[in-house]
Amino acid sequence: MDQLQIQLETVLGELKEQIIQFFEQDMLDVANTLMEQYTKLAPNYFERYSLEAMLRVGEGNLEGAETILKDGVTSYPLNFDLLYNLGFVYEQKEAILDSYNIYMKARYVAEHADEKNDVAEALKRLVPKMAGGVATEEGKVSTILRAGEITMKVTSDMGDLLKRKELLNAIETKIDRDSTTVLEIGFLDGIISKNLNYFGYEVTGVDPVNQNVLNVIAREWHDNLLGAEQDVAKFYSEPVNLEWVERTPEFDVVIAVNSNNLKTFASEGNDQEDILTGLLAKAQKQLILRVAPEQSETEFLKDELVQLVEEQGYELDVIYAGKNKDDEEFEICLVNKVSNLNPFTVPKGVNIVGSKSTIFEVELSKCLDLYGSGYLDDIHHFTEVLKQYEENNDLEYKDSILKVYYDQFQPKNLEEALFIEKGKAPMLNKGWIGYPWFWNKQMKVIFKNEHGETRPGGIHHFGPNTDEFGEGELKRLIPLYKLFKEQGYQPELFSDGYVSGFILIKGDDYRFIVTEGQHRVACLAALGYDTIRCRFSSQPQYLKVVRWQDVKKWPQVSNGVYSRNLALRIFERFFVGGIGKERMGIK
Repeated sequence: MDQLQIQLETVLGELKEQIIQFFEQDMLDVANTLMEQYTKLAPNYFERYSLEAMLRVGEGNLEGAETILKDGVTSYPLNFDLLYNLGFVYEQKEAILDSYNIYMKARYVAEHADEKNDVAEALKRLVPKMAGGVATEEGKVSTILRAGEITMKVTSDMGDLLKRKELLNAIETKIDRDSTTVLEIGFLDGIISKNLNYFGYEVTGVDPVNQNVLNVIAREWHDNLLGAEQDVAKFYSEPVNLEWVERTPEFDVVIAVNSNNLKTFASEGNDQEDILTGLLAKAQKQLILRVAPEQSETEFLKDELVQLVEEQGYELDVIYAGKNKDDEEFEICLVNKVSNLNPFTVPKGVNIVGSKSTIFEVELSKCLDLYGSGYLDDIHHFTEVLKQYEENNDLEYKDSILKVYYDQFQPKNLEEALFIEKGKAPMLNKGWIGYPWFWNKQMKVIFKNEHGETRPGGIHHFGPNTDEFGEGELKRLIPLYKLFKEQGYQPELFSDGYVSGFILIKGDDYRFIVTEGQHRVACLAALGYDTIRCRFSSQPQYLKVVRWQDVKKWPQVSNGVYSRNLALRIFERFFVGGIGKERMGIK
C-alpha cells in the first residue's frame, strides 16, 4: 500500500468517527456536511454506502436509505455490512419477506461470530411476523411463505425432487467421510448442499441463476428462522464460466451434477477441456460430475473427462446413470484424487456420538415423546387414532380414541405427566419444570404453575384440551398420514422435513426423544416403519446427547436445581417402556 493510500484511509477513518459521533448526538446537519466530504474522497468505498444510509435512517428517510444500500450491494454483493443494513431497512419498512431474503444473504457471507449473532437475532425478530407451510397437489409440491398480506410461493415437481434425492443418495454413499469443504456448482433446489451440510460438511453452493438462491431461501424458511443460530450451507449466485473456475479457491470436494452443465458453466464449446481441467485442479480429494456418455449439447463428454483422469493417474467410477427429460443418457462420475478414502455413512443410534453429522438413523421402537410414551410397542394417542382412521375413514374426533385420551389423561404437574401416579416423584408435584439436562448451567429452570399451550386451546401431549384443539390435531394427522402413505417419508426434500430431537444414552442402549415431529413419527409408526432418519433439534434448550454417566455435568444438576438422584430417576423413566399404556390405564 503506497503512502497516499495510507493517508486517504486515515482521513476516511477520522471522518467516519466524526460522522458517527455527530449522528449519535443528533447533529445531523454537521454529520451530513462531513458525509459530503467523505463521498468526494471515496465515492465508491463500501463504507460510504452504510454511513450515508445511517444518516438517511436518522432523518426518517427509509426510501433514501434503501436506494443507497441497494446501490452499494450492486457494487459489493458479498459485503456483510451492506446486506445486513439493507435487511434492517426493509425490516423497518415492514417489508418482511424482502428483509428475510436479505438477512439470509448476509448470513451466507457472515464470517465472524458477532456477524453471525447479529443475523441470528435479526431472524428471530422476524419469527412472529412470518408463517408458511407446504401444500401438495397433483404431483406438485409448493412452499408457501406469508408475511402480512404478502405471499410467496415456490412450486416444484415431486418427481424432480425425488430424482434429486437419488443423486443425493449416490453422492452420500461415496463422498469422503473425512473431507471438510464442499463446493456444489449449479445447486438448483439446494437439496444436495443442504443435506451435505446436515451431514457435517462446510458447503458452499453457487448457481448462475439468481432466482435459485431466492427459491432456496424461501423453501428453507422454517429452519432458517427457528434455527437461526445453526450453521447452514451458503448459497450464492454468480456468473459461472472458465474464468470463474480458474479464480475459485480449492475445495476438498467439488460437485456439479445439475442438468445442462454446459449451460451452467456458460461453455463456449472450445473451452470444455479447460473447464474440466480447472475443476480437477480445484477438487483436492474428489470431483463428482455429470457427463454424457455420447456427444451432447448439454453435458461434458465423458471421454474427455476419462482422458484427463487417466493422464493424471486418478481413479474414475460411475456412481449413477439415468436419462434426462429429453430421454438422453447421462452419468454421474466420481473422480478420486486420493486413494483409499473412507466413504461417509449416516450414523445409527449410539454411533452418533463423536460424529460430525447432525443426521442419524434410529429405531422407531426407541422413539419416545417428551413425556416417555412410545410410538411402537406401546400405546401412543396419535398412532392409535391413525390405526382407528385406517379402519374407518369417516372417523370424527368425537368418536376417536384421541378424545378419550385427552379427556382421561390430564396431569397437573410433571410428576403426574411422567410418572403417572402421585407419590413416585413428589419433588416434581410443584408444577412444570424443565428436565435436568435442559439449557445450560447459567440458566436455571424453575417451576411454573401452567404447562403452556402447543397451540391455542391445548397441549398435544395430553389434556385438558378444547374439542376444537382435538379436532385440529386429527385434521393435522390424517392428511400427513395419507401423504406419507402415498409418497413415503422424504425428509431430505423439505424444510423442517426431518423429525428432530435429542438422544438419551445408557451403556449401549438409547432413546430418541422427539421434540419436533410428533405427528410425523406417529404416522410412520402407524404405517409400519422400523427405522427413520432424524436430526438433532436446533432449539437451544436441548442438548444433543445426554449420557447417563455424565449426570454430574447435566446443566440443571451442576447448578443445583436437581439432585443427582432425582435427575437419574427422571432419565431412567424413559427406559422403562409402556408409559403410554400406563396413561391409558392399561397394565
